[in-house]
Amino acid sequence: MAAIPNPTLDTGLPANIDAEKTILGAILLDNAAHSEAAEKLEADDFSLDSHRRIYIRMSELMISNDTGPMHVAAALGRPVVAIFGPTEPRRTGPYRRLRGAVQASLPCVPCMKPRCSYFKPLECLHVISPDAILARAREALGMAAA
Repeated sequence: MAAIPNPTLDTGLPANIDAEKTILGAILLDNAAHSEAAEKLEADDFSLDSHRRIYIRMSELMISNDTGPMHVAAALGRPVVAIFGPTEPRRTGPYRRLRGAVQASLPCVPCMKPRCSYFKPLECLHVISPDAILARAREALGMAAA
């Protein structure tokens, strides 16, 4: 199976800042062209938004839920695989990149509600398999299916 080159994973959670900085630092250190950014990251002279922007620019694909970095990646012309639960991709999806939207087909989707009232809470997200995301990522990158 061919690896997907330079993917970006956006957790969107403040609790994951250290993990995201560690991952980005390893990628930057592995690429001599980005050594200055890696040094800034090490020196903690780097905001989370700054490192995400660099991370997105370096990536060849963005896999994200419905978050700001997904929109940044779309604006930068990066292929996007966007995971949608209760929100409507045609309303809040990546601009001109709706083909990359992944959403479950359930009677309640999209509900646009802040709290799930379906009899299986958050089923709209749970039924989206990693294999479906991988297939959409391969498609976005023009790779053959595995």
